[in-house]
Amino acid sequence: MASTIRIHGLLCSGEISSLFLAQLNNENEIVVAKCFKRSVMRQNPDSLRRMLREKWALESVNRLPHPFIVGSRFAHIDDETAFLGMENVGGGDIFTLVQQRGPFLPEQVMCYAGEICLALGHVHSFDIMYRDLKPENVLVGLDGHVKLADFGSAKQMRGRLGEAPPPHGHHSLIGTPEYMAPEVLLGNEICETCDWWSFGCLVTELLVGTTPFFEPNHGVQDLVRKILYAPISLPEHAPVGEPEMAFLAALLD
Repeated sequence: MASTIRIHGLLCSGEISSLFLAQLNNENEIVVAKCFKRSVMRQNPDSLRRMLREKWALESVNRLPHPFIVGSRFAHIDDETAFLGMENVGGGDIFTLVQQRGPFLPEQVMCYAGEICLALGHVHSFDIMYRDLKPENVLVGLDGHVKLADFGSAKQMRGRLGEAPPPHGHHSLIGTPEYMAPEVLLGNEICETCDWWSFGCLVTELLVGTTPFFEPNHGVQDLVRKILYAPISLPEHAPVGEPEMAFLAALLD
């Protein structure tokens, strides 16, 4: 029997894809279907590459399902649309929580950071760089635990052995500037360490409400210069003590 996708409602719409609640073959489970229009992908090769990267990365890391990574459910294509079906997490994302509630208590940050750290470690164990860690891509389930999602920027690492330098050819300007590591911005060879820099920016945002390099009313060029050349200084925030500062300094290295 041919696979059929039953769409229930639009969650959000982006430049190259849209998210819907959906069912496959009228199964009981309601999933999130990321939908890519084939007409758009024909006109925009980058959107096709992003869809293929996300399909490959989700299938790779879900060979061994992880509690803090969104589960892969199906991939389906028809005459007009390509669908990626994923677990319906149901609780929003970290970005929305920070916008609504402001900085979290250190005890809450420790819990979220620990789960994100374990998710990244799982991704890296498959020799995959995530490359776009930011609050929007960390979902929060109804049970309060996080799920790493949106693998459209993921990339396979080849030839990486222990503490050896990154293999030749692993460089590309991809991600969100506010969370990009200096080696990414400089176009240098990169490996999974760029994800740990982004993780440091994310944990800082959970603790103090902004990334270490955020300046209101500054453009992207000012942001890049600050990441590359300015000393790292964190906003003063009462709950951030010496252990947290030492942890962030180690990540933002």
